[in-house]
Amino acid sequence: MKKFIRYNLSRIMSNAWKAFRGLASRGKTFSDCLRAAWAWERTHAFTVKGWFIRKFPRCVQYAIENRDSWHIIHETEKAVLVEWFDRKYPMNSISKWVPKSCIEF
Repeated sequence: MKKFIRYNLSRIMSNAWKAFRGLASRGKTFSDCLRAAWAWERTHAFTVKGWFIRKFPRCVQYAIENRDSWHIIHETEKAVLVEWFDRKYPMNSISKWVPKSCIEF
């Protein structure tokens, strides 16, 4: 049985409409707002369990815990490729495969 990540579609649409109503006078289209809402949902929809992060070396643990944003790069049936990055320095990112059983929504 396939287990895929489920996104909160209601929250995505309500965030898109809130952004559109707030930015309609600035020339943003609903499509732009919906795209931004999806991007936000992908980066804030999950957390990785602490015991799994503690399996990495200390320097990688520290780097992952101090990153302020993350998103899914690739998804398979049993795992996802997660990239952690800092918004100030997006070039310094860390990518790791994480089993779906270690992801909390």
